[in-house]
Amino acid sequence: MSNFAARLKELRDHQVEVIQTGRKKRFTPSAEFTATVANDNRRTLSAEEEEVVAGLELLGQSLGKEEAAENEAAITKATQELKDKGNTPEAQKTFKEQMEAAREKSKDRALKNVDKVYDEAIKVGEAFPASQSAILSAVEKIDNFFTELFGKIVDFVVKIVDEIVVWVNKAWNEIKSTFNKIGNWISSWF
Repeated sequence: MSNFAARLKELRDHQVEVIQTGRKKRFTPSAEFTATVANDNRRTLSAEEEEVVAGLELLGQSLGKEEAAENEAAITKATQELKDKGNTPEAQKTFKEQMEAAREKSKDRALKNVDKVYDEAIKVGEAFPASQSAILSAVEKIDNFFTELFGKIVDFVVKIVDEIVVWVNKAWNEIKSTFNKIGNWISSWF
């Protein structure tokens, strides 16, 4: 395995760990990675090499947008179904199951997206060896982007599930309390 491929593997392994564990953590580069990226020659790349590196960044951005849109659609659909079903305990259970299924699908898509970026980075790095340090820098940037994106999506889904459950529990208590008071009030009339 070339030095370039080994450094890409470091980044890929980090991203896979973040996705599989669901824990946000920044990439901690090895000394070899740091030394390689320190030689980032992006300012001296040819127009074609610069375009290739920029293409990797655009690929990461595009995959991130797709991931966000897929998650938004899944959350919107599940939330609408919860609302349509009247937010019953059964509907809440279904909602939680849908959110868990969406999370698993998101993880699967994210892992596939990581592979797409890394496969493209290796292909481009082999075709343009002089741009390898710039490619590593770009892929590190993409790695950080995916880490933040995945963290934001996971945090949002957890928040939605927590808030809906809290609100529903609070709502049921408020409804019960209100109608008990109304019942007592009605009883006091007669």
